[in-house]
Amino acid sequence: MVTMALLAILLSVLGLAPFVVCGLAALGSDPVTAARMLTALIGYAALVLAFSAGIHWGFELQSPQQDRAVGRTRLGLAAAALVACWIAIALPMVAAAWLSLVVLIAAYIGAVLIEQQAAKLVFDTTEPAGATS
Repeated sequence: MVTMALLAILLSVLGLAPFVVCGLAALGSDPVTAARMLTALIGYAALVLAFSAGIHWGFELQSPQQDRAVGRTRLGLAAAALVACWIAIALPMVAAAWLSLVVLIAAYIGAVLIEQQAAKLVFDTTEPAGATS
């Protein structure tokens, strides 16, 4: 089992602070402050998702993987996440800001599902049928 360094855990927890602070402030009674905090929440959520997508670009560029289809898929999905981030940032200019949150939530769910599937492929430690130990 791989353990995370204490610093990585601390930074991950601190990275949640803007989500909590901006999210709660966006629910506040002052409409001007609430709108600004919703904009900040959308921007931060898009930034975090874009960062996650960028990690996959780095993995692919450093990968000894020879299967071009896997590489194209990895880069394509990362680019799709970036497009979703851009849409979420631009959407409040033409529609209600809460629609940006819907786009980002869908993109985050998609990212989690894709990463779970990738982890199953990479970390599958089960032996093939008929294999002996």
